[in-house]
Amino acid sequence: MKLAAKLTFAILLLLALLLNLGAAWLIGSGFSAQLQAAAQQNAAAHRAECYQLQKEMIDTPELETQPALVTLYGQQRTAQAGAGLAILSEDGAFLYSGTGMKNGWQPVLRSVNAGADSMTYAKEGTNVWQMFASLVQWQGRTLWLVSSCDVSEVFQLRNQQLVGFVRLELIAFVGVTLAIWAVSRRLTRPLKTLEETSKAIAAGAYDRRTGMTGTDEVAGLAASFDAMAEAVEQRAQQLDLAVRQREDFVSAFTHELKTPMTSMLGYADLLRSAEVKPEVRQRAANYIYHETKRLRWR
Repeated sequence: MKLAAKLTFAILLLLALLLNLGAAWLIGSGFSAQLQAAAQQNAAAHRAECYQLQKEMIDTPELETQPALVTLYGQQRTAQAGAGLAILSEDGAFLYSGTGMKNGWQPVLRSVNAGADSMTYAKEGTNVWQMFASLVQWQGRTLWLVSSCDVSEVFQLRNQQLVGFVRLELIAFVGVTLAIWAVSRRLTRPLKTLEETSKAIAAGAYDRRTGMTGTDEVAGLAASFDAMAEAVEQRAQQLDLAVRQREDFVSAFTHELKTPMTSMLGYADLLRSAEVKPEVRQRAANYIYHETKRLRWR
């Protein structure tokens, strides 16, 4: 994987982590605040219903013993308050159920089992309710009042915010990815130049340089690389000069040897192959002797 791709991936990963943590905190804190505010408002409405039921118990002493009266009261309050209600006897028997749920008796019993002045949640499909259960007593008579308050809008708002954030994040990531990729390519371009220059020098182009300027770390590295390349070029030139000088020396030395050696070879062949006069033989021997002695001390 190229360095630009690694930088892009690392930055995107960090950005995604920070964005998602921030969004989770913002949406979660807003959702919790709205849910708590709804709970406080619904708890107050539930207490008001408890007072209303206690007043009805005072006004209608036979309320618990007349199911029709309980049903009538529950229907009236459900219509007036706009919230779901369930009224149960002290032992948990249903006297009225108008929670607005298809299977409301299960959440009602869970709320009663949770204890007096408790709050539980009930879910059915996409709808969510806060359930409040309280004991309402008057002169030894006891009823359970359970209120079901729809808070689906709070959950729907949170879900909409999550979906909106995901869409916005995807759009932002496309733009950010392109921007980061372009910046990464620009930042790593000097390294590409260094790589190409080093390959050219390795191939024999010792005069190749990066030519980069600047004050950052990469520019400093390029300057050091150019200085190293300059030293390598000078050393290569010195080696080339030494090789040429050695070749010139060998050529000159060979030439210096060739002339006397030719004459010496001729005199030696003369002495070897023919009878010559004593003075000629002496002259040839002297020449061979003196030339050999001269070559020895060179």
